[in-house]
Amino acid sequence: MRYYPIACGLLLFMSCVQAPRAPESLSSRAPAVLSVAPGAGAKISMEPRLAVFFSQPIDKTTLGDASLLLVKGNVEETDFRRTTDLYKAIDKGTFPSVALERLLRRDHKTLLLRAQETLDPSTVYSLVVTPRILSEDRVPLQEGEEEKCLLVSFETVADDTEVGEDALPEIGTLFDAADAEAASPLPDAPAGGTGSETTGSEGPAQESPSASPPVENAGQDIQGKVVINEIYYDAVGSDTDGVVFVELYGAPGLVIGNAKVAFVDGGDGSVDDTITLPEDARIPADGFYVIADARTGMATATTIPGADLIDNFDPQNGPDAVQLID
Repeated sequence: MRYYPIACGLLLFMSCVQAPRAPESLSSRAPAVLSVAPGAGAKISMEPRLAVFFSQPIDKTTLGDASLLLVKGNVEETDFRRTTDLYKAIDKGTFPSVALERLLRRDHKTLLLRAQETLDPSTVYSLVVTPRILSEDRVPLQEGEEEKCLLVSFETVADDTEVGEDALPEIGTLFDAADAEAASPLPDAPAGGTGSETTGSEGPAQESPSASPPVENAGQDIQGKVVINEIYYDAVGSDTDGVVFVELYGAPGLVIGNAKVAFVDGGDGSVDDTITLPEDARIPADGFYVIADARTGMATATTIPGADLIDNFDPQNGPDAVQLID
C-alpha cells in the first residue's frame, strides 16, 4: 500500500502529458499536379491556352523554361530511364519550348499558359511539367513518393474553327479572371523565343535577362540567391584536361561578379585554389552558370559545352570541400 500514492501520481502525470505529434513527412507537403485542362489527348487550337492545377502554392521563380515546356512531338517518358536523363535533354536544347506566357493566379495553385506563337496544324505537342517546379516551401513536384515528370500530349487542329480547348468554358473564364486580377508576373525566358513577358500588379513587365542591362548589386549579399548546384571533380583518367567543372544555380540575371569559388583541403582547412568570377558575371537566363576547367595548354578551350567561364583548376579528390564566397 505504501506505493499507492506514487502510482496515483504517475497516472495523473501521464494523463496530463500530451503525446508528441508524429513528424510530418516531406512528401506530404510536396506539390502535385491535380489536373491539366484541356486533358490528355485533347484537340487544341494553333494558339492554345492551357491550365495546370497544383495541390500546393508554387514558387513562381521556379516556373521557367527548364522546368515547364510545351514542345513539338510526343515526349514519351519511357524514352528516359531517369528523370535526370530528361533534364539533360532539356538542358541541351533537345526539346525547345514553344514561347509561352505564364500567368500564376494569386492563390499560386493555378498556372495559365498562353502560346505566343502559332503552332503547326495537325501536330502533336507535349506539355512537360518537371520536379524542377518547387512549392513555396521549396519541395519538388512529386507523384506518389517519387519525383516524376508529368507528360501530357495534345494534337492541334487543322483549322482553329474546329473544336479546341477554347470550347471549354472554364479555360476562357480562368483567363478572363487572370487578366482582370493582373496575375503575378513570372521570370522571363531566355532570349530567342522560349517565353514572354507578363504584367501584373506586383510590378511592370520585365525584359528577359539576356536582353536587359546588368542589374547592379554591388554591396548586396547574394547568399541564398545562388548556390553550388553541381561539381564534377574526379573524372575517368586525367582531371586536368578540361573535363571537370563547377555549376552554380541562381536567379536569372543575378550579378555574381567578383564572387569566389574556393577549393578547401579537408585535411587542414587550407584553401588550395580560388576562382574569382569576372566583374560582369551574372546568372544566365536558364539559371545555371558553369565554370569549366581549361584544356591543357589551351586557356580558352574546354570539353564542357556551354561553359560561362573557363579557368585552370583541379579540385582534390580526397575529403575536401568547395565554397562559394560572396
